[in-house]
Amino acid sequence: MPDFRRRRVLPVRLFALAVVAAGFGAVTAVTIWSAARSDAVAVENQTRLVAHLLSAETDVIVHDQESVALWDDAVRNTKLAYDYAWIDENLGVWMYDYFGHDRTYVLDDGDRAIYGMADGTGAGAGVSVAVPPAVATLAAAFRAGEPVHPGIAVVEARPAIVSVTPIVPTTAAITQAPGTEFLFVSVRFLDGSFVAKLAADYLLSGARFAWRADTRSGEIAYPLGTDAELEGFLIWTPDRPGATMLRETAPWLAATLVGFTVLIMLLAGRAARSYRALVDGEEEFRHQALHDTMSGLPNRAALTRLLTRTLRPDGASRGASLLILDLDRFKNVNDAFGHPAGDRVIRETGARIARAIRSDDKVFRLGGDEFAIVVHTIDEAALSDLAHRLIAALGQPMQLPEGLVSVGVSIGAAPADPAVTAVTPTELMRQADIALYRAKAEGRNLFRLFTDELGRGAVERQRLEEDLRAAIENGGLGLVFQPVRAARSNAVSGAEVLCRWSHPLRGEVPPSVFIPLAEETGLILRLGEFVLRETCRKIAAWQVPVAINVSAAELRHGDYPARLMAILRTAGIPIDRIELEVTESVIVSEDDQSALAIRQLREEGFRIAIDDFGTGYSSLRYLRSASLHRVKIDRSFLTDIETSPGARSVVRGIVDLAHAIGLRVTAEGVETPAQRAFLLRCGCDELQGFLAGRPVEAAELEALPGVLRGSLQESAAG
Repeated sequence: MPDFRRRRVLPVRLFALAVVAAGFGAVTAVTIWSAARSDAVAVENQTRLVAHLLSAETDVIVHDQESVALWDDAVRNTKLAYDYAWIDENLGVWMYDYFGHDRTYVLDDGDRAIYGMADGTGAGAGVSVAVPPAVATLAAAFRAGEPVHPGIAVVEARPAIVSVTPIVPTTAAITQAPGTEFLFVSVRFLDGSFVAKLAADYLLSGARFAWRADTRSGEIAYPLGTDAELEGFLIWTPDRPGATMLRETAPWLAATLVGFTVLIMLLAGRAARSYRALVDGEEEFRHQALHDTMSGLPNRAALTRLLTRTLRPDGASRGASLLILDLDRFKNVNDAFGHPAGDRVIRETGARIARAIRSDDKVFRLGGDEFAIVVHTIDEAALSDLAHRLIAALGQPMQLPEGLVSVGVSIGAAPADPAVTAVTPTELMRQADIALYRAKAEGRNLFRLFTDELGRGAVERQRLEEDLRAAIENGGLGLVFQPVRAARSNAVSGAEVLCRWSHPLRGEVPPSVFIPLAEETGLILRLGEFVLRETCRKIAAWQVPVAINVSAAELRHGDYPARLMAILRTAGIPIDRIELEVTESVIVSEDDQSALAIRQLREEGFRIAIDDFGTGYSSLRYLRSASLHRVKIDRSFLTDIETSPGARSVVRGIVDLAHAIGLRVTAEGVETPAQRAFLLRCGCDELQGFLAGRPVEAAELEALPGVLRGSLQESAAG
């Protein structure tokens, strides 16, 4: 019986064993195939992730550059008036500290490096900077009009992303001839810290850079560059969830066949979890590609994608508006408390914006301190209401661990109705940027809505700037001189030089229009030099002093006193022949550079006068500390002195105050004998206005007694 049973059971057991073995083998084969497939999918996903990260890093570098290269101040301080300290802070150290750029260069219109930064340290003012061949090649291609895109190249024998962008203004305030733009170059090395950060942030095990695809067991290599120009490889050991699964389950498979069913369930469950992990990982990769990692908000790529869908001219869109927000005084927070505090301000700003908008509206972080909102309305009243709620919300102080900080916000908005007018995302962003610039130009912490008139105004302002630039270069400006007379003797004691612009098409352009334009566009330096040189040429034979107006923008340039002295020395004009007039706003401002320039000019022997006195906020303390020579009473105080006792008291008080601290007093806008008589009684020293003489050409003023030096005056009279 036992033998019979053995004979019966053995085949059954063998069959069962064969069945189990076959089943086990089949399951094992399926499991191995599934693991291999999971590994392949994981490797493919990681390879796509690396490709996306390199592309995203390139886009980020371009946007980082644009945040400082598309800026009027960048053009002014690189091309129009070279300011090494400004360039080093904003185009060098800032790009390294805040954005992590390893090298930056500023190339002039001849592609010569006028500035270089390496690892957060500028080369130094006046130090020659070598341009790497890869940078020179990209710059040459840009100048040749070829399509130039940021790419991977070899710099200093290291792989790097190299991006070249022109330094151009964001407003019509500054124009440049095509091809003369200075270039801003950024270099981000792909080895070293970049690879380490990539490995830490995205779990790329053993990530390293190599010039050749010399992979070790289990590693894969991703080529950097193009098929035509490979610049090395990024090598890492990819995560293989299938292989990990087999290593963990193999002992159980080998230990028992009895647990085959349980094992099948276990493998099935593990395979399902691996699949879910892959799906979840792909979703996470997609999320990272469209979101800002620091704030968690959707990024610029997500904004472009949403606008592309929203602005389709297919009748499906109900219209939308784009608001661009730029924080005011954000750089002060970074400078005072450091970048971690700035990051907290960015996150709190995003949270406050999200609380202020509707659930179907969307907020984005564009980079730096710039945000955007897409709202599904084109109603101007609704946009204005939202903007002012945002200004109020973001204007509230923020309590940080470092202390209490306050920022403001300027907002520009552009509505778009695709059913009425087709508009691209790029054009809508440009319109919102124009509106944002207007808000900042009018005082910041404001909201402005883009209009066709605003767009035309930007174009018109650009044309006027071009005409002013041409007038300065081609002699289209002229000078007139208004005499200043001693109050008691009525003798000519001096003159004030005034600039005039007679436009061939527009006619007389008032100084109240072209002087502010020159200050905003950086032309004020060239305009001021023209006025000074032309004045020196005309007054070479005069014995009376001439007053010249100096703007705050000129004083803020550290070399202004030296340039002024050089012009006078070249022309042979004594310092005591020139009196410099500045406004009250310059005297009371807290601009250290302006105060230093005024102090240097006083030490050189220049006499300083405060113009339009009484219209600002000057006090006795300011008048004493500024070491002034005279004050000029603004014409607005003389209008009512014949009828208003209050006006007379104000003028008398100004004269007494100035005399008490040793200053001379000149009254502007004197037009009637009654005004002159009153000013004489007050003790005013000098008079200027139509009663004293209208602005005239230099030759007419020279004909007045006492203007030319003695012998020349007699010769002119004869």
